[in-house]
Amino acid sequence: MRKLLLIPLLLMSSFILFGCNNIYEGDPTDLDILLMDEIVTEGSIEAYIVIPITLESEDELIEIAYSAASLIYERNFNKVGQSHAVLTIYFYSSEASFDNKQNDYGYLTYDINLNEDNFGLKLQENELTFTK
Repeated sequence: MRKLLLIPLLLMSSFILFGCNNIYEGDPTDLDILLMDEIVTEGSIEAYIVIPITLESEDELIEIAYSAASLIYERNFNKVGQSHAVLTIYFYSSEASFDNKQNDYGYLTYDINLNEDNFGLKLQENELTFTK
């Protein structure tokens, strides 16, 4: 009797598993952004980043920008310590744009360790621009 119940259960499970679709189209890709310059002084960090791909949407730009902010924060975590600092990140579409100082993707500004209640990154200003 158990064998008779097991066979329909296995068939139903296989249909359910084969019916699951991947919600993503294509494979996820790793993206290497280029950190062109980083200036760390007492109380501020400025970073200049080139995104070397053609972006398809503003959402892609936002995702890359927020990820870059997190990576730069982690990179400078020990330098900042528990003191307050301001992180500003400028985004460029190419190395030529960076060389010509054409900030075509805008910038983000974060407070780091704003006060006792707000340790870590806190978005202060989002001036990202995307035009296709």
